[in-house]
Amino acid sequence: MIGIEQYQKIQEYKALGLAQTKTAKALGITYTSVSKYWNMSKEDYAREAEQEKYHMDNYRQYILEQLKICPQIRDTNIYLKLIEAFPDICCKIKITKVASEKSRMLQLEIP
Repeated sequence: MIGIEQYQKIQEYKALGLAQTKTAKALGITYTSVSKYWNMSKEDYAREAEQEKYHMDNYRQYILEQLKICPQIRDTNIYLKLIEAFPDICCKIKITKVASEKSRMLQLEIP
């Protein structure tokens, strides 16, 4: 799931008449992501964002405990620990750069 800023940028580029491929390149995201949100209404985006928000709540405490033990733990190690501690979890890792902080943010998506 992309952030609201990127969603709005996609809509801006669409309104300007930019192609989806050029929009993806300009934003540094995949064409698949652009095409998913290209025709999505603001209401649909908000609904999807609300549903997405709670996927990892069941694992929040575990992740926070891991970060307290080792604040420098890498996102991939958290992912591996999650898989080990919760074998039934079905997720994929997505690492995004936070431009303003130049830091990594761990985001796990559950299909």
